[in-house]
Amino acid sequence: MYLYFILYFPESASQNDIAKRAGVEENVSRSPGKKLKVCSLFNFLSLTYVLLLQDENKRLCAEFEEISNTALSSPGNTEELVSLKEKVAHIRAVTMREKERELNRAAQRLVFLSDYLQFTTAEMKLNTKTFQWHAKMPKVFEEHEAVVKEKTTEYQKALKLRRERFIEELETSNQQVDDFYSYGNVDELPKYMKKAQTLSTKLNLCREKIQQFNMEEDAFEWEQTNYPLWQATVDKLNPFLGLYETSMAFVNKQKTWFESPMGTHDPRDIEREVDASWKLVREVPGLL
Repeated sequence: MYLYFILYFPESASQNDIAKRAGVEENVSRSPGKKLKVCSLFNFLSLTYVLLLQDENKRLCAEFEEISNTALSSPGNTEELVSLKEKVAHIRAVTMREKERELNRAAQRLVFLSDYLQFTTAEMKLNTKTFQWHAKMPKVFEEHEAVVKEKTTEYQKALKLRRERFIEELETSNQQVDDFYSYGNVDELPKYMKKAQTLSTKLNLCREKIQQFNMEEDAFEWEQTNYPLWQATVDKLNPFLGLYETSMAFVNKQKTWFESPMGTHDPRDIEREVDASWKLVREVPGLL
């Protein structure tokens, strides 16, 4: 004897599928957009769980595919390589265990439902695809390890080459600072200051490069390299930079004082400016 029940719900694709496969006994229009469906309670619940199972399998397939795409992606630099290794390590240690538990639950539902109904061809293909994805994951992680190994070798070689070129760059900058010892034309002061400022900016960028080198060395578990020539070059440049900037500031103020009407500037302010500039200039020889 069958147990029948009555449900009211809007028309939708999933509900139509349930009603169709469960075997609708009667359709009676009750209101716009709604129909009265009468079907076997057991069949209805069984087919509801089938559709839920299919939705779960689709989600698992999509997540396995996303994991595969992530694991097999090619990092563009050392930072991305480190990030990829950490991400995949978490996937293997945590995410895959969660997916395996979800897959086990899906398998239990599949076994249970197969005792009471027959799956369609499309449903069987999806069920099979879900377990095939899981079976492919060891191969995916194996290929991931190959990608990581290849990129690690590539970026290690690139790092060594960049460090060698960086040392050459530091040596060139150090030689450029030596040129300032021969400069003494006051009329060329703006040119000297601009060159010193440009070199100072370049050395600041060098400091960022050193930090990047050390980060990559840590990633490869190498000993961090030090660049004493960088600090020596900075220390040698700073007195010249200070001298040129102070001198240019004084020259500009002097021009303003000379070209302004008498009484525009307080003599005491001028005296303080001159004393401050002279004090800085007197310190420079001791720093060179």
